[in-house]
Amino acid sequence: MSKNVLIALAYGTEEIEVISVIDLLRRASYRVTVASSAEIVTLSRGVKIKNELLLDSMSELAEFDAIVVPGGTNGVNILSTNNKLLTIIKNNYEKGNLIAAICAAPLVLKKAGILSKESIVTSHPGIREELGDYIYSEERVVVCNNLITSRGAGTSFEFIFAILNYFGDGDKAEKIANDILYK
Repeated sequence: MSKNVLIALAYGTEEIEVISVIDLLRRASYRVTVASSAEIVTLSRGVKIKNELLLDSMSELAEFDAIVVPGGTNGVNILSTNNKLLTIIKNNYEKGNLIAAICAAPLVLKKAGILSKESIVTSHPGIREELGDYIYSEERVVVCNNLITSRGAGTSFEFIFAILNYFGDGDKAEKIANDILYK
């Protein structure tokens, strides 16, 4: 069964961490919805993306199989102040749905209040100190219960394959990896 995934964006979000997630999850036949607070979002290197849904129009009870938060310092700072998104993340986490964050985006998870002292996380090294209350790992991708975190743009494919494997779609991950000559 196809999974329903929300990707939250803001001005300054990292392109690679957005485009690769959208592309590979759609190759796996996941339903990916791109949402932000603006109709058109300018990402960190000037790429513009037209979103499919306004975050502010969403119900706080909106449910997804997974929510993915890409990094990029400016985008993370903006997303961390969006109370609607933070509530949606918290509600989905509490229902056991997957929450995945890459690069600086674990700071959004921290702001949403879903990390505990037992949470094992990784991130871009530049924000490691801000995640000092949690168990920090330097692994490229960390899966901890219904959380997946990853280091940065260079770990994007591993991050996406971890999402697919989390849902038991290792065969899709393998096929996509072969199709794009990842291995």
